Amino acid sequence: MSRASHFLTCYSALSILGATALSAQTPISKAAPKTSVPAPRIASIGGSPTTTTLTVIGAAATARLLRFEVSRWNQAAPNCCRNSAVITANQGSEGRWVDHDFPLSGIYVYSITSVYDDGTRGTLQIDYTRPEPVNPDSLAVGQTGYDAVQLTWPEVPQATSYQVWGAGIASSGMTVSNAALPPGSVTLVPGVSQQLIGNVRHFVLTLTGVPVGAQRYSVGSFYEPPSCTSVPAGQPCQKVSTIGTAFTQGSVTVVALRKPPEN
Repeated sequence: MSRASHFLTCYSALSILGATALSAQTPISKAAPKTSVPAPRIASIGGSPTTTTLTVIGAAATARLLRFEVSRWNQAAPNCCRNSAVITANQGSEGRWVDHDFPLSGIYVYSITSVYDDGTRGTLQIDYTRPEPVNPDSLAVGQTGYDAVQLTWPEVPQATSYQVWGAGIASSGMTVSNAALPPGSVTLVPGVSQQLIGNVRHFVLTLTGVPVGAQRYSVGSFYEPPSCTSVPAGQPCQKVSTIGTAFTQGSVTVVALRKPPEN
């Protein structure tokens, strides 16, 4: 082999090796990853101890907003009290979720992700403190006749019902619905009526068969989540209330009166 032929052969081999090395170093082009968009914002959030309404608005973007993916949990007990939902965004880039069932008090964490049709996403995480249950501001108790007393208390907005205990009531207590009744209508619980006192709806409960002496009564508000409507009959529903010692108290001393003559 001539010296020129040997040179050409070596040059060709080096060229092939160089091209192979260059090819190995050149990265394969990939589609650019989707970027995030500004986080959504909360328009409003609030409710009762058992139900919260969340309204969220997506950030302005060139892509079309499809939905919001929401999850929540109790901050102090992450494995408890979880709930989630996928909310379809309306034309105004707004979504609304009525969330319910908050068995534990305290702070709940909401994680909200807005999802757009080009794959971009924006995420927001907020803390929400569950409202605490509230009992009636007062409980007025007075004797109205022979062995009869009357209990009066103001309504508590958002409460589902009240439970009342005391003389003349069974040991399990009496349940009174918080539903408003039209004027002149008959309540489902005998002896209970509703009155407007100073533009505030009040409940008036009349009891008979109350013995003479000092008598003490208590009334507590109970909040019932919507899921209670689907609980099978005979099974307990997880209502929310304060502890019993925080129920509103009232007392009266029933005195001996002349018994009215029987007709």
